Amino acid sequence: MTTRGYLNGIDEAYTSLGSLNPKPPKKRGRLKITNGADIERKDYEWIWPQMLAKGELHIFSGEGGVGKTQIAIDIAARITNGDRFPNCGVSCEARKVLYVTAEDDPAKTIMPRFDACGGNQENFDILDSQLIGGDKVVLSEILEELAEYQVENQYELITLDPVTALLPERFDNNSTTDVRHQLHPLQMWVQKYNVAMLGVAHLTKNVQTKIAHRTVGSGAWINAPRIAWAASKHEDELLFGKAKQNITKGKGVYKYSVEERLVDGLSEPRPYVKWREDAYDADAELSELLDMTVTTRGDHGHYAKELIQDKLRNGTFAKKQEVIKYVQDRVDIGERQIERLAKELNVQTKRLNDPHGSHLWSISAPT
Repeated sequence: MTTRGYLNGIDEAYTSLGSLNPKPPKKRGRLKITNGADIERKDYEWIWPQMLAKGELHIFSGEGGVGKTQIAIDIAARITNGDRFPNCGVSCEARKVLYVTAEDDPAKTIMPRFDACGGNQENFDILDSQLIGGDKVVLSEILEELAEYQVENQYELITLDPVTALLPERFDNNSTTDVRHQLHPLQMWVQKYNVAMLGVAHLTKNVQTKIAHRTVGSGAWINAPRIAWAASKHEDELLFGKAKQNITKGKGVYKYSVEERLVDGLSEPRPYVKWREDAYDADAELSELLDMTVTTRGDHGHYAKELIQDKLRNGTFAKKQEVIKYVQDRVDIGERQIERLAKELNVQTKRLNDPHGSHLWSISAPT
C-alpha cells in the first residue's frame, strides 16, 4: 500500500468512527475541549453596575493615605445592607461578604470602621490571615477549603486586604510569571463559584508614571484582572475610578472625602467614606484627571515592559538580543520600540568585547 493510500485508509476509518459517535470525547488526557454549541451564553452579573461584577477578579490600587481600606470596607458594608452604590439609583441585593485582612486588627480597625459605614454585621465575616496552628494563609493553598465556606455562605464579595500579604513567602512580586501564576487560579476559582473578588494593593508615589504601572510590583497586577480600580489624590481632591476596563466602559470618576463619626461603644470616632455624588463626572476618565493612560486590551507596550523587567529582574545580566527575542516571542512589537521601553525602565547597557559587538542589558536590583 502506498503512503497516500495508507493515509486515505486512516481518514476513512476516522470518518466511520465519527458517524458512529458524532460527539467527540470531552476529555483527551488532561485536555478538556468544549464545542461552542454546548456553551451557554451568559451576561455579566453586576453588583455595582459597570464597576463590580460577580465571577470576576478585581484589583484596587491606591496611594498611602487615600483611604483604600476604608473604600473597600464601605463597599462591603453597602453589600451587607443591600444599599445603593455611589451615583447608582438602584439598591443592590443584601448579601454576605468575606473580608480577609492581613494588616489591620479586626477589633480595633476593621469592625469599628465597618460600623461607621453602617454595615450589617450579621452579613460580614472576617477570615484570619493565620491558619489554626499559626501558619500564614496562602490563597492558592486554601482555595479548596474556602470553597466549602463559599458553598455554605454564598458570599457576594471576598476582599483581600492587602492581596500581596496572602501570597507565598518566596513569591517574587516583581515577576510577571510569578504574579500571573498566583492570579490565574484565583480567576478560575471566582468564575467557578460566581463570586466577586477584590484584591487591595498599593500604588507607588511616582506620579510621573502611568497609573497602570504604579501598582507596586509587576504590571501583571493590573493586566491580568478584567477590571482594576485606583484611588489617588489630585489637586487636593481624592479621586476614585477605573485604571483598566476589559468588560466595561472606562469613563466615570468619583470624588470622595474621608470623614469621621462616633461608633456605639467606642470613645474615639472612626473614619468612613463620604461620596461626593454631586461631584461625580460621568464623562471624565481617571487617567485624564491624573494625566495618565487607562490600560485597554491589546496594549502591547505595557506587557513588553513587564517582560523586560521579568527577564532582567534582581540585577540579572542578559544579552540585548536575547531580551528582544524573549519579548518578541510573546508580543508583536518592533525592536526599536523595545529599545525605547528599555530606556524608560533605565536599563543599563554594557558592550562586550567580542567580534559581534554584543551588548548586555541589566536593571539595578532594588536595595
